Amino acid sequence: MNKVFFIIVISILSSPAIAETKWRGITTTDEFSDETTVTVGRFGTHGHDEKFFVSFACRSGYPYFTLNFYHFIGFANQPFELMIRIDDNDAMRIPMKIYNNSTDSGYTTDERILTSLLAQMKAGKELKWRTDTASERLQGSIRLNGFTKQSIDFADACLFD
Repeated sequence: MNKVFFIIVISILSSPAIAETKWRGITTTDEFSDETTVTVGRFGTHGHDEKFFVSFACRSGYPYFTLNFYHFIGFANQPFELMIRIDDNDAMRIPMKIYNNSTDSGYTTDERILTSLLAQMKAGKELKWRTDTASERLQGSIRLNGFTKQSIDFADACLFD
């Protein structure tokens, strides 16, 4: 009986529905400036079920793409390169910059890159990523199912087609 219970618990905990987060769209308004930010992201947990958090955000019509690795990637304001490949498309080399108050997350605001990345993510099934730190290579993948539906408000706010 205990063995059967243990197998059932392990099966439930290893289920993709439990282990993965879903794409979510969120709109927030700053209570002091009334500035609106529209975000679509796939949020990880501090349990690190996923190796990174990815999001597109649009603040007052200004788009940016953010990654948080929950792992040291470099020092504040340091540039780094992120490689992303969606399905069978060519890999994209994306110049990123670590936030000025962070060592584990970065961003890009290059609209040419954001336009291409957004289009590929809407049409794709899986995003694979890789970056190198001073001491190791970090890489992983994330499913894109549900991204297109959740990205509508972001695309509208930043005037992406």
